[in-house]
Amino acid sequence: MSVDGEVLAELTQAVWESFVDAELPLVDLYGAPLDPGPDGVVVGTILIHGPHAGRINVSLPAQAASAAAARMLDMAPGDVVEADVHDATGELANMIGGNVKAMLEGEHHLGLPSVTVAPTDPYDAVASATLLWGEHTLLVTLETAPGGTS
Repeated sequence: MSVDGEVLAELTQAVWESFVDAELPLVDLYGAPLDPGPDGVVVGTILIHGPHAGRINVSLPAQAASAAAARMLDMAPGDVVEADVHDATGELANMIGGNVKAMLEGEHHLGLPSVTVAPTDPYDAVASATLLWGEHTLLVTLETAPGGTS
């Protein structure tokens, strides 16, 4: 698999700039831990099926996920509801996953995005990127399925 933390950060930065915030770029924190904030973490996940089976997780503190949803959906921050946060977070995972999939050798396809409070089953991390958006951090991970290849 040719995706490492630096590539994952670059792909995430490109998606973020195009769909969330072109004015305030993401800053790579080079693996610093995610600060979950006082309201927990929202995790958008997309499964990758194929020779390099795995998943992409996009983890954002709830406050950051709400702010990103407002920007993506061109809404006032106070108008964002939980469904908007889930839609936006799932779509971020989907777009980043699509870019990762394009870099993998062999035929791969993506599952449907899902949004949870935290990942629930064990996968092995292959690459991760912790990024800063203003005062918010986000963590993007590429993980292989148990027994998957990397």
